[in-house]
Amino acid sequence: MHAFHKGADRGFSLIELLVVMLIIGTLAAIAVPVFLGQQDSAKDTQAVSDLGLAKKALILWSTDNEGAYTTSLADLRDYGYSNTAAVTGTAIDITVDNDRFCIEALSDSGQHFRVTEDTTVAEGRCA
Repeated sequence: MHAFHKGADRGFSLIELLVVMLIIGTLAAIAVPVFLGQQDSAKDTQAVSDLGLAKKALILWSTDNEGAYTTSLADLRDYGYSNTAAVTGTAIDITVDNDRFCIEALSDSGQHFRVTEDTTVAEGRCA
């Protein structure tokens, strides 16, 4: 005598599989945009960090060069600036106008940030 009945080893019905797929699809539709938003936030944070380091290095460079500002990120390497553009995709440009500077970063997320000699990092572009 067998312990199994004839109908005991049947699988899932098509309806049951469709319901499970619908639930998984709904959860994925909720989770994916949240995950992508976190990635953009991390890219923006890296751009802001890069700008802060570039500003400090530019001020140090200026101190050693009679108050002049450079327009080259390569000049700032010896002053603590480490270009992470190869890793993060952040594009940084320095604009110098007489005794003022503006450093602009374009995050990999598409967001622009800027910093000047007398401001902190803010959203937007250099004027």
